[in-house]
Amino acid sequence: MSSLSPVLSPSPPPPPPDLVQAVYRRLGEAVRRMLTGFVEEIPFYRRLPEEQLRGEIAQVCRDNMAAFVRCCREDRLPAHGELTAASAGAARRAEEGVPLDAVLMAYVIGNRVTWQMLVEQVPRGCEAQVAGFTEYLQRYLQAMLQAVTEAYMEERRSIEHHEGSAWRSLVQDVLDGRTPAALAQRLGVVIAEAYLVVSLHVGATDDERDEAVDPEVAGRRKVRRVQAVVDRLPGRAATLSSLSPAGGLVLLPGTATHLPGPAETAQVVQLLGRAAGAQPTAVAVPATSLTALPAAAGQARELLHLVRLLGRPAGLYSSDDLVLEHQYAQPGPARERLAALLEPLTAHPELLTTARCWLAHERSRRDTAEALHVHPNTLDKRLDRIVALTGVQLSTSRGVGLLQAGLVALQMQQVDGGTLPGLEV
Repeated sequence: MSSLSPVLSPSPPPPPPDLVQAVYRRLGEAVRRMLTGFVEEIPFYRRLPEEQLRGEIAQVCRDNMAAFVRCCREDRLPAHGELTAASAGAARRAEEGVPLDAVLMAYVIGNRVTWQMLVEQVPRGCEAQVAGFTEYLQRYLQAMLQAVTEAYMEERRSIEHHEGSAWRSLVQDVLDGRTPAALAQRLGVVIAEAYLVVSLHVGATDDERDEAVDPEVAGRRKVRRVQAVVDRLPGRAATLSSLSPAGGLVLLPGTATHLPGPAETAQVVQLLGRAAGAQPTAVAVPATSLTALPAAAGQARELLHLVRLLGRPAGLYSSDDLVLEHQYAQPGPARERLAALLEPLTAHPELLTTARCWLAHERSRRDTAEALHVHPNTLDKRLDRIVALTGVQLSTSRGVGLLQAGLVALQMQQVDGGTLPGLEV
């Protein structure tokens, strides 16, 4: 929609500056009265946590009052796009599933409280001033409601696009190795001939851990932030995704001979993690054709689960990075024997931690001792104890290989009877 200026010009006179300043000095009272009105008159707001009302919602009220005061001082109505606090708040309410009528009613109440407090400041005998600025408040509310409605509806359209059945069907068809040409054309999506499948895990954010915030709402917010980054990734073909608050799959487009490289993929994963608000762990597996996608997606999920099971640090892994660990993890007599080899260490958790840390630091005595916060001599004693309990000679390359394989096998034996369940994302 075009700028509001032609519709609302000329601007009616705003309230006198002394009245506006007097109300702004009572900002705390104004916000409290607005919040009371929200809770008393809007059923949905009664279900919000007290912390959210006194925190985020109150801040939106303060920001909106600041914008109102600024416009009054400058003797004008708000320009289109100027009401950023109101628009951002409306988008968040859309994410949370707050009905539009409840959102609009909150702004009507806020406008009413502002009008009431202005009237309270009018000196006795000057009541005629009220009629002079009432039209301004009505026109200001009109601009506010338009900005709020536009932001709310834009956010809902974006959510419905990615949560709608047509979009989900398209992504699922591609993950199943099919080319949904007609559906893609209807949605305006270009399907690539090949994809790099990125299986992503994102831990809980501060928002999700905050007891004052509904975890489902926080999860939806996180998904929307990540999805917004996916939507902005460049390329002729679409980047596809199937996301949940825990992570999901992101399909980076390419061709059979050229898929995104490690540096480009790492940059994308970093952007996704930054948007989510948590450190991501990801595994990338190439699918050089759509028919190869189901297997690639399954392998990416399985490898991500393995990375998390083994306690590897967050970051991006390729299938080549995990080829040995994946092989060691496969069930069978060899894995059982490897796990049995290190079984004596299960009674000594500090020795298992030492073994993993020693391998993670490339068997560096100094770096491992520093990471474990122990003296190097203490590390030596622990390594000697591992040798004594297992018979694995850590001074030989074969012994180091056995330790590495045994740690993976032992971990897998301890999880669900040794199976590798798919990671639910």
